[in-house]
Amino acid sequence: MLKEKKIGVYLLLLFLFAFWLRLVMASLVFFWAIPKGVFPDYYFSDSFHFHRKALILYQQGMDTAITNVSSPHLWYIRLTALLYRLFFPSYFLMMGINSLVSASLVFVIFYLAKQIFQKEKVGLLAASLYAFYPSLIFHGSSHMRDPWIALFSVSALFCLVSAYYAQGRGKKFFYFLLFLLFAKVAILLRPHLWYFFVLGIFGGGALLLWIRYPRVVSAVYFVLLVLLVFVAAEHMQKAVKKIVERRYSFMWTQINHPKSPKTVLFPKWKSYSFQDILLMEGKLVFYFLLMPFPLLYPIEGRKARLIAATEHVFFALFLVFALYGVYKAFREHDSLAGTLFVVGYLTAFIGIFAFFCPDLGSAVRYKLSYFPLLSIFVAKGMLELWEKYATSTS
Repeated sequence: MLKEKKIGVYLLLLFLFAFWLRLVMASLVFFWAIPKGVFPDYYFSDSFHFHRKALILYQQGMDTAITNVSSPHLWYIRLTALLYRLFFPSYFLMMGINSLVSASLVFVIFYLAKQIFQKEKVGLLAASLYAFYPSLIFHGSSHMRDPWIALFSVSALFCLVSAYYAQGRGKKFFYFLLFLLFAKVAILLRPHLWYFFVLGIFGGGALLLWIRYPRVVSAVYFVLLVLLVFVAAEHMQKAVKKIVERRYSFMWTQINHPKSPKTVLFPKWKSYSFQDILLMEGKLVFYFLLMPFPLLYPIEGRKARLIAATEHVFFALFLVFALYGVYKAFREHDSLAGTLFVVGYLTAFIGIFAFFCPDLGSAVRYKLSYFPLLSIFVAKGMLELWEKYATSTS
């Protein structure tokens, strides 16, 4: 009981400190314009856009027609307008609320890691890594959709994993309903998450079945896979062409925009060859995760690039720890199911978003959606290596 109380106190203090850090960052950005000269003005254009549109709903009514807004943006604008009505219309108010939402993820990360590995240490370290990661402090305090998307998507995965491990049909059903609810909210705010949830759950579930029941299920799965390939073969080329055209069109619009980012990713690339697409996907994933990186990307004296490049040195090390953590998790029978679901989702998220990510600025912001999950395996890898070192030196 005492141990649980200590963990509870530490989690509460971690949450409060994470919230304070994000609130300080929000204050520096809003009141003192600290990023002036670090980030270009258009970096905050989406935030101002959300604020202006929400003010229209606040002043003219929630059913007022809003033009030039995509559906997922509209949901966030409506949420903003609702909070303006509940409290008062203020740009800084939303930065404060988003800081609170972002900080709340420390609880979800802890309990997800604990559910998978049954070890409080992994959860506490993972939550701490997330709480103090510099760029997540900045983006977690911004007036954007990302803190809400991160909270609901990670909560959805926690409920899915909990549904698998729960004892009794009632608890399983309850957690699965919560999973559907949280996933639905996350998808409303970012529709692409539908693919990540489906691919992650299907891929993770299929691998789990194949490992647990190798003879029967592997044979059935192989037959279904062959049938799927034959059925989808004639449509595959059309689908790939449509995806490439969409990305090409989007990137070309980005680079020719008057306020276009200076770090647009491969805007002129256009190919329908499967080999070229696979090679390009590898490049895009590398850029999505690690660029800008010292000596590999031109800094050109830009402060934002220098800050991101410095952070990515540590992030590269985190990726090494995460890969080792995943390797160790796969070797543990009890944590296999949760690991497969989370890794399946992470793989789908990084693979697909890397293809559509418009620029490096967006890539850094998207870390808010996948680093909370990645941190679990970073913590796992760190602790496994530490225990291995401690055992060898004792």
